[in-house]
Order: sequence, then C-alpha cells, then structure tokens
Amino acid sequence: MKLFQLIIFLLLAELSFGQKTIVFYDAIYKIAVPKVKVYNASGSFIGLTNDFGQLKIHDESFPLEARNFGYTTVQLTTYADTVFLTPEYQELEEVDIKPVNKMELYESIIERSSLNISKKDSKIRGTYFESVMIVNPKSKDTVFLDNVCDLIIEKEINRKSFDYTFYCNDGARSYVNEGDGMKEFDAHLLEVCLGFVKPFKNSLKYDLLSPKEYKLKFEEKQIDRNTETELHRLRFEKTEGKNTETVEVQYQDWKLYTWTSKNLREKHYDGEGIFVNYRKFARHVEFGDLPEYFFNTMINDGIVQIAVDGKFYEIYVVKGFIADESVDFELGEAYKEMEDYFETLKYSKREVGFYKFEEKK
Repeated sequence: MKLFQLIIFLLLAELSFGQKTIVFYDAIYKIAVPKVKVYNASGSFIGLTNDFGQLKIHDESFPLEARNFGYTTVQLTTYADTVFLTPEYQELEEVDIKPVNKMELYESIIERSSLNISKKDSKIRGTYFESVMIVNPKSKDTVFLDNVCDLIIEKEINRKSFDYTFYCNDGARSYVNEGDGMKEFDAHLLEVCLGFVKPFKNSLKYDLLSPKEYKLKFEEKQIDRNTETELHRLRFEKTEGKNTETVEVQYQDWKLYTWTSKNLREKHYDGEGIFVNYRKFARHVEFGDLPEYFFNTMINDGIVQIAVDGKFYEIYVVKGFIADESVDFELGEAYKEMEDYFETLKYSKREVGFYKFEEKK
C-alpha cells in the first residue's frame, strides 16, 4: 500500500460530453449563490450549485427551473452561462428596524422553531447523493466517485428523539479517472475518502428536535442582520488566527428556514514531509412547512488537503439529501446507514453526479 493511501486510512481510523456550466448570481449583490436546486420539466431534481454558484447541465435538460429560499423562482428555456436570481423583498413599511440583541433573537428563533417541529411519525421522500473528487492542482489530473439513489426516510418518535430508517431504490454509482497521474486512486480508496465527511445519519441530529445542535458563540459585533428581504437574515462571522467560522440564517415569523455554517482553515505547505489540512467543512440545512414543518434539505461538504513526498492533492467530499415528494417506490429492505446500501451496488457507466466540484478560478 502506498504511503498516501496509508495516510488516508489512518486519518479516517468532470467533465462530460454535452455539458455546459451555468453560474447563478445574486442580482443585487452580484455574488455567487450556492445550494441552488435545479429541476427538469417533469419536476425532478437534477442538480445543485456548488460554493461558486456553478452547475453543469446537459444540453438536452432544458427547460429547467431554479429554486432557492429567499429568491424568485427562475424558468430557463435555453442555455445561459450566467443567471441572476432576484431576492424576494417585502414592502418597506413591514421592515422591522427596531434595535434588538441579535444573539438573543437567534436563540429565540431556534427555540421557537424547535417547538414547531412536527412530532408525527412520517416518511420524507427525496434524492440522496454523495461524491468525492481528488485533484492534483498542479497537473489538473482528477478522479471522481459518485453515488446516488431515491431515498425514503422513515421517522418515528422515540421519547425525546427520532429514529430514522432508510429505504433506498434505483441506486447507481460511478468511478471516473481522468488523469494518468491518478492510477493509485482506485474506487475503494475513494470510498474510504467519503469518510472525511461523517455519515449522513449523523446529520439527522440537526432535525431541530433538540435546539442544542444549533448553539452558537458569537459576540454582537460579529453578527449582521438584514430585514429587507422576505426571509430575514442573520450572518455570523469570526476569525481566530487562520480559522474562520461563518453562519448564515434565514427566518420568518420566528421560524428557521435555512441554516448554513462554514469553517475554513488556512495552512501553508512548505513542500516537504507529510502535510494534512482540513481546509473546509460546511453544513447546510433547510426547513419547510409543507406538508409539515420539518427539514427538507441536508448537505455536508468538506475539503481536505494532503501532501506526501512533494505530491499535493485536494480531496473534495459532499453528502446531501434533497426532498422530493414525487419519489415513490415499494419499501423493501431497511438500512440504518447509507453506506450499507451502496455496498450492495456495482459500478456502472451511468452518470450519477448531482453535485459538480469546481476549482476556484
């Protein structure tokens, strides 16, 4: 086993023909909009934008619909390299401009939202996907692994927590190596690299049944509040040394609708020895009211930088779930972990990636 492979195991103890890239920007602030959901004409989820607002689309996928909390839905009939999303604004007289303690406001939103979370046994339907990309930034050699399936999450209340069971259908997985210098990265190694982001089931503790997962420690001067949009926003940001933590919250009528956290860590590699940097970890959760107030999106992604003997690599990992009530199939074998299901599948030539990683230009 090569040294690089050994390091990964110890740490854990895209280009396709006929595709074009679309970039989504905020029409007012001219900044990229991540986590935009894109659907085809039949209403099926086909993709999600990355941190730079980018998504690769097949030529034959149009017409499309792009949706994101706090923005007006956009219909796309033909390809455009840039799409601007317009924030939904409320009437000026409705804007609350009274001074408030922003941290107390946030804590009240979380507490009240937790009380509103549906306690009923139910099924959450949608699409689950996970991807790994390993890239050599110098040579641009790249290797990908993608897993996807229809997913029904059965939730049952158990005292003060939910029990979650997974039912999977129409799964597929693919492995693509696009570089002569990446031969050592076989599919099994990429499966191991998925472990840099914790199993999807761990994310379900952010279901808001308990407010403790959403506890933050920020000073008032580190929090900004925007009440001009229909969904009000809070932004938290602090930097300690080379570490930066940001949290963005969208809410309305004391209900939480989106919660996004990102931790970035800068670390310099001097070109020698073994180097490891957990450069990024991000979590994105969305809640909705139909048919009940509960989560409908959960996405975790991270970037790990590793170097051995002068060879430097970046490992991108994402795991996500997007609710889709049109997903329906006969329940079969139950799984407690998504990993157990994908281990039953062989690799296919079917393109399965919903999330396309892109290096920052």
